[in-house]
Amino acid sequence: MAFNVRIMFMTYFPSMTLEAAWPKLTHEDKSSIQSQLNDIFIKLRSLPSDGRSLGSVCGEGVKDHYFDSHESKEIMTTAAQFEEFQFSISPHGDSSWIKFLRTLLPPAESRVVFTHGDYRAANIMVDVDESGKYFVTGIIDWETSGFYPEYFESSMVLYLNASFETDWWRYIPACIAPAANPERWLVGRLWDQYVNYK
Repeated sequence: MAFNVRIMFMTYFPSMTLEAAWPKLTHEDKSSIQSQLNDIFIKLRSLPSDGRSLGSVCGEGVKDHYFDSHESKEIMTTAAQFEEFQFSISPHGDSSWIKFLRTLLPPAESRVVFTHGDYRAANIMVDVDESGKYFVTGIIDWETSGFYPEYFESSMVLYLNASFETDWWRYIPACIAPAANPERWLVGRLWDQYVNYK
């Protein structure tokens, strides 16, 4: 008998958020955590989608996390379909700006990867050992996780925590850093300004 069951295992672990620990960390500590997180995210991004459609692992469909109300129950299986969905918001009725922005993007040919969807220092848990070295103990807040085009996490990573009062953004893991997909990250900033323009 075959069951179509999806399970996400969670457990409690004593530690602190990276956000709380950040002021105490040295450059070496921050670089070490960055490296640990890069290894973790590379492994997460290698999880097979088993041909599932894009979106949440529980089948809730696709959500564009830039805009809370923008979601779709349509089945999407490609990065090109997802890009069409992303640019389907047109609050100002000017399709020429949308067309222009899309000309700045590379082709939407991207593999689909497992994405956490809410990378920020408040969602990374760390602890310190007896020698004073910090290590990642876990990642929390998985409600926006799912399978999305591989560029998606790096294009939205600084949307979710735009505080520049600390330097945490300089230590984003390389595999999800804006530098991994700079065109998409920069167009995302312009798109945000357009959609949220009052």
